[in-house]
Amino acid sequence: SALDRVALDRILEGLMPRRVRVGGVSEEAALASVERATELVLRRVRITRTTCLLRSLIRFRLLRERGVPVVFKMGVRHRSEELEGHAWIELRGAPVLERESTDYQVTFAYPKPAA
Repeated sequence: SALDRVALDRILEGLMPRRVRVGGVSEEAALASVERATELVLRRVRITRTTCLLRSLIRFRLLRERGVPVVFKMGVRHRSEELEGHAWIELRGAPVLERESTDYQVTFAYPKPAA
């Protein structure tokens, strides 16, 4: 897939909206709307199996488009002798729209925190 051949920061840079929708809905309403939209997209598009990466990329784009300043994150953890990875989005340092624990060591974040 294209996700295998392009650097993740370039993919996320491409997902950053050129224009942001302003006004109208609260962050909570935007989160609920994006959660529904993500599930609809994932049910209809059967290109690849649903993964946390694909789900997080969709959420990142849709929320950024609505002006919600989410951060895309990836991390790893040891689980039963294996290394396990996960992708999720955060808003003001807290995971949003997340069903599982995000007790992972963060290995990637976009956009990068300001230095």
